[in-house]
Amino acid sequence: MIQFFKYFLVGGTAAIIDITCFSLLTTILGWDYRIANSISFTLGLVLLYLGTYKWVFHKERIDILRDFVPFTLVGLIGLPIQNVLLYFLLDWHWTETGFRLFAAVSGFSVDLALVNTFSKIFVAGVSFLGNFLARKFLVFERRNKQAAAQESVKADFDDRVTPAA
Repeated sequence: MIQFFKYFLVGGTAAIIDITCFSLLTTILGWDYRIANSISFTLGLVLLYLGTYKWVFHKERIDILRDFVPFTLVGLIGLPIQNVLLYFLLDWHWTETGFRLFAAVSGFSVDLALVNTFSKIFVAGVSFLGNFLARKFLVFERRNKQAAAQESVKADFDDRVTPAA
């Protein structure tokens, strides 16, 4: 449970950076949401990796092939899913319709410029739990099991070659 809480903090920080970058690129610079999402997602992914690696799962040294590549592949599975969800939310105007309905029912005025940002927040929230579980079991736990198996083989070998006293 402590790992999940730490992952939540690291992931939350990476998500804030991801969402802020996405909002700046789409709202201020006017970039297409798919390009903005890909860039902001990648930035968030790298920051998440560094924080998760050192603080959540307490890894001492970075092994690019054994850790970063699987970690990134899990994230890259989430990128097209995020882009598809954003497509439905933005191109099909689901978020905008929701905003308009909320405004009509509540009587509050709603800034439609926030549609992209709220869509990104929703999409990031959807992918959070799946990414934690996939990274925990497919990346870090797999690595721990491999290390334990190597240690067991080494201990077995040492027992065989070390003469009994």
